[in-house]
Amino acid sequence: MGSLQRILGLLVLATLPVSGYGLAWEQSMQALPTAALAQTSTTDRGKAPTNAAARWIHGSLVNVRQTPQPGAAVLVQWPTNTPVTLVRQQEAFCEIEGPKGQRGFVACALLGDRPLSLKDLPDLNKGDGTLNVDVLARAFWITPSLQRWIDYGVRLNTAMLNADQLKQQATTRKPIRWRAPEFEAMKQLMSSGVVPALEHQIHWVPVEPPPDRYWGWTEIAWVQALLEQKLLPPAKPSLFRAPGDVLVAADASIDALAAMTGKQMQVRVLRGPVYSGGNLEHGVDGFWDVGAVRTQLAQPVYLHAVSAKGLLGAYSRDSEQLEVGGRFGEQECSWGFPNYAAEAKAIPGYTKVTNPIASFYVPRPLPARNVKVTSRALPVGPRDVKWVLREVDLDSDGSADLVVWSEQGGQAEYSHHVRAYFVNLDGTWWLAGYDQESKCL
Repeated sequence: MGSLQRILGLLVLATLPVSGYGLAWEQSMQALPTAALAQTSTTDRGKAPTNAAARWIHGSLVNVRQTPQPGAAVLVQWPTNTPVTLVRQQEAFCEIEGPKGQRGFVACALLGDRPLSLKDLPDLNKGDGTLNVDVLARAFWITPSLQRWIDYGVRLNTAMLNADQLKQQATTRKPIRWRAPEFEAMKQLMSSGVVPALEHQIHWVPVEPPPDRYWGWTEIAWVQALLEQKLLPPAKPSLFRAPGDVLVAADASIDALAAMTGKQMQVRVLRGPVYSGGNLEHGVDGFWDVGAVRTQLAQPVYLHAVSAKGLLGAYSRDSEQLEVGGRFGEQECSWGFPNYAAEAKAIPGYTKVTNPIASFYVPRPLPARNVKVTSRALPVGPRDVKWVLREVDLDSDGSADLVVWSEQGGQAEYSHHVRAYFVNLDGTWWLAGYDQESKCL
């Protein structure tokens, strides 16, 4: 097995569920090919200092003071992993010089001799079951992304308010908010633009051995059963060779799309939060003082939709509007598969596909031609459930690039349709996405 198929250890960083964002739990499952990821990002990789005086900020947003005293005037604030040079130490304070030559004093305990990585952070969960605000903040500065900013802001919704303020908020039905310096610093960074790290945006797991859990969801027994029976076709190196070559739409956040391009994503705040009695904490829809944002990619990505007959649709996408929160209880008994092309623009010359069996993003559009789709029913599972496997050969080389396993059926009063998506990455199958639709009968 070549270096491209060596597997990184799994790192799971579970964060707060955010209604409307499309991912119930963001989990950075780094089970991707080592060599390929080594070429994509250096964001989360600690490096040995090149000189003995090299240091990095290890606090989340550290006050750099004029003199070595706790109450001294603050000259500037620097976030986690800001590189600095140690000038001298004076008891508990260190004089440092920043990237632009500015000098000041910080508590020596807030410095480290290498950049922090996510694995260096303490447990995200506190003893009372809530999420640690400081850990969420430092996770943002280590690998900035829209999702990490949202996670931090949602946690502030309750962490910043005392019991009386929460009661007042519920009585007046108006969010109580004020300017939070670290959240404002994050807001400024997101507005100027960030490039999310690809290795923290692709949530794939290898199919060998079969996974016992699928990310943050409960066990999916039918996927396990199919994998154990080894019903996937043989995989040969084909169209997709590196993790950034393809993203299944079911697991492609706007952060992931920006990471695919390797270009900046800018986030503009549209409005503040609202009190709606919805599903987020204490009925506030939003993350701290933000309720809706619009993201803009510096470079577009391309969405392809494949029909059961092999028709190929194509769309370009470079933005997304996101409202954090909202009510979804009314829809629990009826919905369809997500419309991934809702905020995308159709590309002329491609077929219009209205009921795709698979949708995926690529950095460059594929040729406008039909693709080969081979379907077969699987003789396994309960009698009231239909299992179908569809192999998709996108480049007509005789090797499947995608496989879609679907389960359809259920009890008389309820039906569901589940799809799991697999990607052939350089001759190895990866479980790369999952979505479902349900409806009452």
